[in-house]
Amino acid sequence: MDSGEKLIKAHRALTGLSLPGFSLIEILVAIAIVALMATQVPRLTRVNYNRQEKLVSNLNMLARNACTHALLSGKITQLFFDFSATPARVSIRQETDKKEGAHQKTVFDPVSSPTGNDSFIWDDSLKIERFIIEGKDEAAGGNLKTVWIYIMPDGIAQQATLTVRDDHTQQVSQFQLNPFFVQFRVL
Repeated sequence: MDSGEKLIKAHRALTGLSLPGFSLIEILVAIAIVALMATQVPRLTRVNYNRQEKLVSNLNMLARNACTHALLSGKITQLFFDFSATPARVSIRQETDKKEGAHQKTVFDPVSSPTGNDSFIWDDSLKIERFIIEGKDEAAGGNLKTVWIYIMPDGIAQQATLTVRDDHTQQVSQFQLNPFFVQFRVL
């Protein structure tokens, strides 16, 4: 036995340790901490993703219904955002001709859908930072009350991009409307 082995044997005898390394309890505690962290991180990111997914789903459902109304009626349809209402709503409106005396005036009236998919309530924690329609920022100046996107009778919509900030997470997301498919996507 060399002097190194004698020194290790003496150290083990004095400290009471038989082998160097971690105990079973230390390993289990480390595994429990890693497992706890692994379960919490996806939950935090899922909340943000679910909010985005829900908004895109609601916008797409309404955009498809507005496009269907435009195609079937042969009239211009609006995807109407009303941020002045409490709670804020997004709905479908359709072109209607009204007579005022000798003049004919075009107005947009709310559309009711047999399926009930003609509006949704805007989540008040989502704030519009920019609302660009055909290159013009409708939210410039910070006082956005109402804004709409036209969908033509041939099913083509105006080009639009929304920049939305989530007050809960401070995450900023952009949603773009494809004018030919009348469908929103996350940028």
